[in-house]
Amino acid sequence: MRVYVGMDVHRKRSQVALVDEHGSQLLNRNLPNDSAELTSILGRLAPGTPVAFEAAYGWGWLVELLEELELEPHLVHPSRCKAIASARLKNDKVDAATLAQFLAWRNERLAASYAGRVEGATLAERTDALAEVLNEQGFMAEVEPADGGLRLCQHNCTVEHLATELPDLCASEAELFERLLGTRVERETTIVDGAVRCETRIDLGTRGKRPHNRTTPSPNRKAARSPA
Repeated sequence: MRVYVGMDVHRKRSQVALVDEHGSQLLNRNLPNDSAELTSILGRLAPGTPVAFEAAYGWGWLVELLEELELEPHLVHPSRCKAIASARLKNDKVDAATLAQFLAWRNERLAASYAGRVEGATLAERTDALAEVLNEQGFMAEVEPADGGLRLCQHNCTVEHLATELPDLCASEAELFERLLGTRVERETTIVDGAVRCETRIDLGTRGKRPHNRTTPSPNRKAARSPA
């Protein structure tokens, strides 16, 4: 079972919500910003579990903790998170749950939509099938050879307006490609970062092998383990 985590982080305490791949809530608890307290919940999760949290109150300490636990941090700016902004009840418990549910819903919806069509005996066949699906959605995708693998190129980004505000969407898309193709992928360039096209390198590897991704450390990485 895949688990997704949403956190609403404040100076002394944080709301932590866990949902499954169907968006069903598994836990929603308010905890002090203490490494041991948070580890009692987060430390039981599988490596690579995504954790979405709002940017507030010096979050560098949290990124350090999540990376030590081999979890995958996703920073979301509160003023740009449309899912939270549209919530009827605006409170910490709703914030944390909505972040987790949005991440789970988007990943699983796209995976379900693509999975039945991204098929093939070889990696090249699956990559061609993925490019075809992306083309139908307006991404203008093509596949090129690359040293030791393939390169999936997208000449258009139909979600550029959203990715500009939520950069984690690009990382989420790369994770989706890994799940569908069953091999390691690496996002090399993106249109939202100023490139002329999005390029994703696809390694020739074993189907089903999924690596753990890291996010770029924040400037606050040297912050204290827990805020005062």
